[in-house]
Amino acid sequence: MQMTETLVEIETCRVRPGMFVHIDLGWMDHPFPWNRFKVRSEDEVRILCDLGLKTVRYCLQRSETGPLDAAVPVLGTDVAGAAPTVSAEMAAAIEEKRRRHEYLERYRTMMASSRKALASAAQAVRDIHGDLYARPAQSLLAAGTLVDGLAATLPEAADTVLYAINDRTAGAAIYDHSVNVAILALLLGNKLGLSPEALRLAGLGSVFHDVGMTEVPARVRNKVEGLTAAERSLVEGHCLAGERILQAMALPSDAMDIVRQHHELVDGSGYPQGLRGTSINPLARLVAIIELYEQFCNSPNPSLSLTPHEAMSQLFARYRARLDASMLQAFIHLMGVYPPGSIVALSNDSFGKVLSVHPERPLHPELLLFDPEIPREHAVPIELAMMPNLAIVRAVRPNLLPPEAFSYLAPQRRAIYYFGPARLVP
Repeated sequence: MQMTETLVEIETCRVRPGMFVHIDLGWMDHPFPWNRFKVRSEDEVRILCDLGLKTVRYCLQRSETGPLDAAVPVLGTDVAGAAPTVSAEMAAAIEEKRRRHEYLERYRTMMASSRKALASAAQAVRDIHGDLYARPAQSLLAAGTLVDGLAATLPEAADTVLYAINDRTAGAAIYDHSVNVAILALLLGNKLGLSPEALRLAGLGSVFHDVGMTEVPARVRNKVEGLTAAERSLVEGHCLAGERILQAMALPSDAMDIVRQHHELVDGSGYPQGLRGTSINPLARLVAIIELYEQFCNSPNPSLSLTPHEAMSQLFARYRARLDASMLQAFIHLMGVYPPGSIVALSNDSFGKVLSVHPERPLHPELLLFDPEIPREHAVPIELAMMPNLAIVRAVRPNLLPPEAFSYLAPQRRAIYYFGPARLVP
């Protein structure tokens, strides 16, 4: 049972070492690493007094001693102009806090830029799909512009980091899905060393791969129960329907193969034609992996959606013999054991949310840690590779988090992906 804390308000001048105090200031408005801490020295008392706080609160249960008597003179008034001496430990804490704040500002700037780019991409896909019938040539031109823009900002493979972006900034699910597939296809293709021409074709095919779903009734497309044979036939017909819709566009043949073959599997168990092995276009084999991952993560029924970690596990356990083996291995390496968006339990009994992964450090992603001592708005992402005493123990379903951890980490209903630089340097 958690101990109930009793907080008592006193004048700041009555604080002495050994007391556990609560500072009622913004986290960035004082030099201490926490808002609640045990005062360790007279110098820390002087720093508290210099903050200009008339009162502070202290915790009876967590304090080793009580406050000074009210009649005792204010600490330091007998030494005119004496400034508190900051210990090496305190100076290090202040510097670390400054560094964390600067990193947070850079991270927020990068994420804001990524969200803006992602929202723009989702709107572009919406417009591209809207022009399919009336202006197919313009739709193809716009898709090429979108893919070229994404590819131009793709970092070198060794410097690529995959980020999970909150889904509230993008478009409807169908457009988010197309953007996700296009971005992941470009990243996976980049990792596999595809030529710029092949990357462009992979991106084009990804943007258009599901256009045939517009001919599937919404009640079937969004059905959460098992499909009947007739309904399954409608869904499986979307590949050839997409090919028919795009005939007037003069889509390059490799990109059209993605539209037609992105549900084909190398063992012949896919659809619509049951193709096997190398009879499936390599770019379609690439997109098939991403399509399955997306299906696992983003079911029409959110309660059936898997976490990114579970989706990756299922992809390997159930489909490793049905997908291109080398591409699947590269995809797992790209996404990491704990893909962005995963919630994880840590070796210090805390929880974290995976924000990004670096392909060269799949077991050491960037995390947002649940730390009730730091306000969420000041929580700074950490690189697990830089924390040798901290490790991921297991993945956690968001609904199994303690309520305060769930609120703090704010798991996404679905992750939309974007990419950025490996390190956020000044």
